[in-house]
This record gives sequence, structure tokens and C-alpha cells, in this order.
Amino acid sequence: MRPHAFSLTFATCFVASLGVVVAAGCDKDKAPVEKLADQIAASNSAQKAAESASVNIVDPKEQKYATLLKAMRERNVAFMTSLQKLYAPEGADEVANFKTFFPKDAKGQKEADDLAKEAVFTGKEGMAITNFDVDDVNLDDKLAHATASIAETQMQRGKPRCLTYKLQWEDQGGTFVRTAKTDLLVVPCDAPK
Repeated sequence: MRPHAFSLTFATCFVASLGVVVAAGCDKDKAPVEKLADQIAASNSAQKAAESASVNIVDPKEQKYATLLKAMRERNVAFMTSLQKLYAPEGADEVANFKTFFPKDAKGQKEADDLAKEAVFTGKEGMAITNFDVDDVNLDDKLAHATASIAETQMQRGKPRCLTYKLQWEDQGGTFVRTAKTDLLVVPCDAPK
């Protein structure tokens, strides 16, 4: 072998080992340090790929919690929208929908009827829910109970009245139903919403 041929072969292997493609013949000419460096690089690539894959794995429990939390926020908005409609002139048309948010037993349906009648009556007397916000929704560890914090602005004969309260929800047969209204407070109305 000519001296120039060896230098050329070594240079070709060296350049190839630095590039993406490594020629099969170069591997036997590599020093142990170069082989070790290649093994470390391959190991790092595999580790990064494994870490990337593990980051993308979603815990099924977390996914279920997030999905239910979103659904409960939407359910509270739907409930409050239905309640708001009860105060409107055509409020009696909303009663059937409003009752679907309550337990199906006699006690739950009676509470729904009583609240609907009160809302329709006071709506005719000039009261309205002008704005509401579902501020926060929480679920218990078993995903069987939920609590929503509500801020509500009412208008009573031209005067604003602001309230905060919590709506309690319970899973009954796969559907969350409103079971209680708690922690009712009349609060100052900072600004009309």
C-alpha cells in the first residue's frame, strides 16, 4: 500500500465518521475512542427518543379528569343559561329544559319546579340575570361530586344586585345533576358587566 493511499483511506474514514454516513470499511480502522463516541451518540439519540415518547404519553386518569372538568364547566354554563332564560318573558317555555339539570327523584323535581316558578314569577316582576360567570369548577378525587363557583349579576327594577355562590353537583347514573346551592353572598357590584 502506498503511503498516499493509506492517508487517503484514513482521511476518507475520518471524514465519513464525522458525517451522517459511515462506510462499513471505516469501522475497523476506528480507534477505540471513536467507537466509544459513536456508541455514546447512539445511546443519547435513543434516550432522547424514549424521553420524547414518554412526554407524549397521557395518563388516562388525568385525561378523564380534564375531560370531565371541561364537561362540568360547560354543564354549569348551560344550567346558568337556562336559569337566565326563565326570567325572560317567554320563561315558562324553558321550564322543561331547566328540570333536566336536577335529580330525577320526586325531591329533585320538586326543587326544580319551585325554582322555575319563582324565576318565572320574579322575571315578570322585572328581575333578570344580566350576567354570570362560572369562575371555578372543582371535582372530588372519585370524580363523583363537583362544585362550581358562580358570580351572578341581577337587575331588580333598574338596580344591580351581585351575588356569589356555589353550585353542588353529583354524578347520578352517569349524569351530573345539581344537588344544592351553597355559600350565597351578596357582594358589591364593582362595575356593570
